[in-house]
Amino acid sequence: MIERYFGSGFSLDRLRNVLGLLAAAIVASAAGAVGGTIAYKLLQGPTTPLWITSQHWFASGSIGIITVAPLMIGLAGALRAPPRRNEIIEGVLALVALALMTVVIVSVPPEPWEPVAAITVLFPILLWLTARCQPVFAAAAALIVSLTIVWTIAFGLGRFGDPALPISDRILRAQAAILASRYAHMSLRRCSPSGVST
Repeated sequence: MIERYFGSGFSLDRLRNVLGLLAAAIVASAAGAVGGTIAYKLLQGPTTPLWITSQHWFASGSIGIITVAPLMIGLAGALRAPPRRNEIIEGVLALVALALMTVVIVSVPPEPWEPVAAITVLFPILLWLTARCQPVFAAAAALIVSLTIVWTIAFGLGRFGDPALPISDRILRAQAAILASRYAHMSLRRCSPSGVST
């Protein structure tokens, strides 16, 4: 769908392209939600209302696409115009620092303040990656944050996996944090000089 409407050299350096990716994510997630909900109802006969099942299916599909697709698009761009050696080293070091900070942030015990606010601590590293490196590094950073959040929920660890909260609340908090990290990445990408040139 993206290639048909935007061409083969697709990148996220224009608002039109970002909106196109969001539209493709919505269409794909809606189709998946309808099919998944019907299959789930026929095979499992859930007690949960169909509307709730389809909402969860749609949210998880769209967040998954918005999280993973920019990395794939960035990898394609990096293959077309490979980064310099020093940029690769700097990007990898920043990704390692981000991964360590993310693990620390999500593994500390829950505090009364909202977990989404904890993700804002990562803003300086996201800014560094976005301003100094090709888009693939910033997209990888957002994916690292997202996967870490999902991992803590799956294993019941840290602030997002707090077993004192109902699973639905934990999932909503995680989805909000993932979207916040993606929004920060996309906003920084639009404002940075390197984001305009790629």
